[in-house]
Formats: sequence, C-alpha cells, structure tokens
Amino acid sequence: MLMEVNEKLFRVLGGITDHVWELVCPAERPPDEYIVYNSGLEVPEDFGDGKAQAWTNHIQVHLYTVKNYKKIKKIIKETLETNGFTISEIERMYDKEGGYFHICFSCSIQEEREE
Repeated sequence: MLMEVNEKLFRVLGGITDHVWELVCPAERPPDEYIVYNSGLEVPEDFGDGKAQAWTNHIQVHLYTVKNYKKIKKIIKETLETNGFTISEIERMYDKEGGYFHICFSCSIQEEREE
C-alpha cells in the first residue's frame, strides 16, 4: 500500500518537475527548484471482520526553490487535490544559508484494502 502511494506521488509530482525524489535530494549541488516527499504515518480505518478495510497514509511534500514560489505552490496544491490527496496544512519557511524557500505540504490519502 505504501509503495503504491509513493509511486503515485512520484508520478503525480513528476508531471510538475523532473527534479523529484523520495526523502532527500541526492545531488551534491541541488537544482534551483526541486521536490522531495516522505511518507509519515499509516493509520488503519473502517474495521470489519477484525481487519482494516482502508488505510490513511499521511505524507509530506516539500518544495525547495530559490525562485518566487507562489505559482508552483498553487500548481502543487491543485495537483495533489486533483489526484485524491487531502491537504491539511501548508507551511512556508526560508533557509537563509541555502537561499531556498521551503514549502511543506502536509497531506493524506486513503486507500481501500484490496482483496
């Protein structure tokens, strides 16, 4: 289930930029704009017959950019929502040392159990 969510995130975010990685940017010198994502909590839901019938996966998507972030922030937000992710929070930070804006999207998606 988690792998499917990670694959979906990679596919969805890859439509926005070619610079998408799980957990961390592997480049020694990161590009001016990139996205990383990480899976957080997996929560069982809708129990029946002693088993979870669905799971909610909580994820964070991180945008790093040295550019004006407003347009790409809107694109990421709309793309996540269009693809079934529920956004619970968007936090904006700035890294003075690196010069990057860091926008963190906290979101979740529910997946039904496959039989």
